[in-house]
Amino acid sequence: MAAALAMAGCTHAPAPQPLPVSDTPLRTYSDDPLLADDLIRNEWPVPPDGTFDVLALSGGGPNGAFGAGVLEGWTGRGDRPQFDHVTGVSTGALIAPFAYLGTEWDGELRSAYLGEGVSGLMQRRVLSGAFASSMFRGEPLTQLVDSHVTQELVDAVAEASRSGRSLIVITTDLDAQRPVAWDMGAVARLGGEPARALFRDILVASASIPGVFPPVRLNADGQEELHVDGGVSAPIYAVPEALADRLGSSLAPPAPVRIFMIANISVHPVADETEPGTLGIMLRSLNTSGKASMRAALQMNAALADQFGADFHVMSIPRGQSVPVTDFSEKSLLRLFDLGLGMGRDGDWRETAVGFEG
Repeated sequence: MAAALAMAGCTHAPAPQPLPVSDTPLRTYSDDPLLADDLIRNEWPVPPDGTFDVLALSGGGPNGAFGAGVLEGWTGRGDRPQFDHVTGVSTGALIAPFAYLGTEWDGELRSAYLGEGVSGLMQRRVLSGAFASSMFRGEPLTQLVDSHVTQELVDAVAEASRSGRSLIVITTDLDAQRPVAWDMGAVARLGGEPARALFRDILVASASIPGVFPPVRLNADGQEELHVDGGVSAPIYAVPEALADRLGSSLAPPAPVRIFMIANISVHPVADETEPGTLGIMLRSLNTSGKASMRAALQMNAALADQFGADFHVMSIPRGQSVPVTDFSEKSLLRLFDLGLGMGRDGDWRETAVGFEG
């Protein structure tokens, strides 16, 4: 299953360097029906602990501090598994490599959201307007991600992937209007600085909220493409969406499957007055659209888990406690991290997609 799931200025990144040839596809469109067919046909590996654990991490901008806190709290609880399949979208893509590598990387993950440099992400362009690619500069985001995507991290991902565990990051191919699933283990196994740079650029692209940060040009197979926030096309991603069309099919894994989804967003509407002006209207619209898309995605995954006999667990930010995607203030990030820390430690998972929040 891991293999099947794995395949399941406009730019602010440096010009891509030539890559070695890979014998494993680096990416595929994650909505490709063939992924669902492969998942049904392929044999599932039996992990050493006897359970196949999936972790899906959503977008949410600064609200990703919540997900980082959940993972550290889960570590403190003592029952956090080694995940066999990890996926990340947008800010979830920034969390995903650390979650994939395990509890010993919790300190690095905490630093990625609470360390120096995070509060300086939102730097407005000197000149902006109808022909600008974004309201804010992309260099601070690239520099922040670059500081955490070390060669040590990339090499560790490469080594972990050799056991058959998978790490997937979703971006949106803006020209094709399709979600792209990047096999980050395959990227890491390319080795050297070109692989590290591509690994970084994929994470930056997945986290580049349209209009807020500029898109990123990615080149993995000789053709440049414009990529933006993975959440545009897939707010959270656990299994191929085409599985929903395989109603008469069945999966027969030799081990129990558990799906854990961390939604770095409050999924319930909160009535509030929209701030006037372009930015206020844009942010309120993004927030509203994001909540609706997240609810639909969680409900689809819950239904698929039920159909195919997998355990389903979700945790999201309680009603009214998320922040706007431009709020990277130290106070907000620390509050969200502490909120996630407590919920992760308490094991506040629910088995319904949306549920009732206070």
